[in-house]
Amino acid sequence: MFFTRRRWAIRVIENLNIPMTDVKASELIDMLIQGSKQINLAGGAISKPEQILIAAAALVENQSAINRFIVDLGCSYKETVTLFEQIKSSAKLLASKHSYDNLIDSSWFK
Repeated sequence: MFFTRRRWAIRVIENLNIPMTDVKASELIDMLIQGSKQINLAGGAISKPEQILIAAAALVENQSAINRFIVDLGCSYKETVTLFEQIKSSAKLLASKHSYDNLIDSSWFK
């Protein structure tokens, strides 16, 4: 399939009810795709959907992602962290819906 990472990143963001035409949605999708590529470089047999879900769960702990979002979009720290926590919840919901039980039980979603 083509654009697997992009489709899964969009699925994560759609659960937040952010319009896809919003600048925040575009920035978040790009961040999830870039994060998943970093996970891919780390090695291991992780599928692209799983990489996106892990990247979404890791956003809330990624200080450079938080800073990028604050600087590029002018959001407050509290607003950004809250949004990233919602993204983590959205990713967990998608993981359970698509039977990625190994992810739900992992430390990423604790």
